Amino acid sequence: MLIGADKFPQVWKNKCSSLGPGFPSVYSSVFGWVLIGPVQDIPDIGAQAMLVSLVSSMESIIERWRKVEEPEAAPPQFTEDGLCEELLNSDMRKDQAHQPSTYDG
Repeated sequence: MLIGADKFPQVWKNKCSSLGPGFPSVYSSVFGWVLIGPVQDIPDIGAQAMLVSLVSSMESIIERWRKVEEPEAAPPQFTEDGLCEELLNSDMRKDQAHQPSTYDG
């Protein structure tokens, strides 16, 4: 009995290729290509290790992220007060006494 055999046709696609005798075959699936079969022995070259160290603290990483993601303050003309000031200045005129006036009369 093979568990999951009922799902096999839904996962496997009809594309396959053989790399030749003594080599694995490749089959296409919904997860990508799958290699099945023998592989050639590779001589053991000994254990290898690579060490990685992260010095940055989580606080400094978050602080740098905030500086990049923080939007700049909106220019005055994009705020409600700035828009009101701009409208007032565009309609304002000086009367005969050089006082600001928005009415031409």
